Amino acid sequence: MTAVHGDQNTYNYCVPLNSKETGLQHLFQTIGKVDALHTSQARFPPPKCHDQTRTVILGQLSNWIKGHSLRSSWRTTDFMGRLRRKTKITNPSAAFPDLIDDCIAHNALSHSAPIHWLYGPAGVGKSAIAQTICENSDGFRGKKHLAASFFFSRSSPTRNHPKYLILTIAYCLATSCKDSRLRATIDKVVKTNPAVLDASLSNQFRELVIKPINSLSEWRKARLPKLVVIDGLDECLGSDSQKLVLNTLFSGLVDQESEPLKLRIPLRFLIASRPEPTIRSFFKQTTDSGISIHTYLDNDREVARDIAVYLRDEFALIYQTHRDSMNSVQWPWPPEHIIQELVHRASGQFIYASTVLKYVGNDHHENLFPPKRLEAVLALPLGDIDKDAFADLDILYHQILDESPTNLVVTVLAFVLLTHGHRLSDMHILEQIFLLPTGAVSTTLRRLHSVLSISLEDDTVNVHHKSFEDFLGDEIRSKQYYIDSLAYFEQFMDYCRDAICDIESGDSSLDW
Repeated sequence: MTAVHGDQNTYNYCVPLNSKETGLQHLFQTIGKVDALHTSQARFPPPKCHDQTRTVILGQLSNWIKGHSLRSSWRTTDFMGRLRRKTKITNPSAAFPDLIDDCIAHNALSHSAPIHWLYGPAGVGKSAIAQTICENSDGFRGKKHLAASFFFSRSSPTRNHPKYLILTIAYCLATSCKDSRLRATIDKVVKTNPAVLDASLSNQFRELVIKPINSLSEWRKARLPKLVVIDGLDECLGSDSQKLVLNTLFSGLVDQESEPLKLRIPLRFLIASRPEPTIRSFFKQTTDSGISIHTYLDNDREVARDIAVYLRDEFALIYQTHRDSMNSVQWPWPPEHIIQELVHRASGQFIYASTVLKYVGNDHHENLFPPKRLEAVLALPLGDIDKDAFADLDILYHQILDESPTNLVVTVLAFVLLTHGHRLSDMHILEQIFLLPTGAVSTTLRRLHSVLSISLEDDTVNVHHKSFEDFLGDEIRSKQYYIDSLAYFEQFMDYCRDAICDIESGDSSLDW
């Protein structure tokens, strides 16, 4: 659960287990290969916020994590000035004393809410914000606030359901919070009742999280890191599973028989997701009670500014990386009007900007001259954003896929989607099963570095962003590149059966 990559270290939470901690050892054996932490190798390199971007939302979340109220984070004179500018009234404190008190009270309530829902459509940077919050709160850059993290992924068989969620949180609490009594208590629970590892989610939450924390003195509770980050709840397959997670957290956190409602434990949960109906309905019901607050990531001016900063900095890196071939290209490159054109096309989607940069700076493509590749992006027709929020992203995806033969690229992508985390070195199997020319798959993959991630550590191939997987699974958007997963699964099975029959009859030239 610890990885080192070049000049970047990824740290785990774990204090080494000793031989007597058989409960924690059993717990680790259960969740050790789930790879759901923000430090997990399976997520490397993780998305995160570029420097000097998303500063407002990161600041708001930081205040919520620390429990800062309006009264402590804003000076009263600053608030009066803002109110005066908005209302054009010379004496706002006299005219609006109740309004001011209400605003302060509302802000205090917002910062005391134990659940914060961060939501928005695909590609706006939810996972990057969640990752950045984890890294900023993990204790390596200041005070430790992060207690646990869990990143769902619909394409991962260990992370597309809630089975390991509470177990992972419990393990992180035991090993990362540096409280020996909490660690010993969780170890003892698993040691004396190993069946808890297969218990219901609510039972696990009660036995492995709530009771161990409440066994601590108030002084020890106050010293605990309190932040739990759960990203991609919408990628937990099935609305029932999503509802189960939310109901488990809510019913476990809140003593619903108390008046007013009281919290059982001091943890704070940051939950990031798309606004799926089940999730949206839950938070609509709980926001009024003060138990949860929500923040919507939309296409506001701050996002546009942040995307521009991101593009300028990353294009500068591309320029430096290709300086030998770009010595005749005038700096600054690209000019500011091109940056603004790309910001306009992004329509608030960081994934659009990220995909453009990967495409333009792709070192693995035959055409390595970035200005030419940028010209190809700019030559694409503008999509109708009013009709389709992903219009320009879809056009860009088509541009990338059009560089390879359609049948070949669809076959390769279907294989990648159906064999999540498959090794590149095993791709020759695909060539042999489908009687493709030697090297055809690796050549195709080189052209797809903008949308696929190929790990240097273990050679695994994965989709960069779930928006690309969504695109491939939507026949209207992807057109000739549509992938019907079930149909391709059956096709692959047929080919494999034929290959096995050939092997058994001695007629096969397959070397696997």
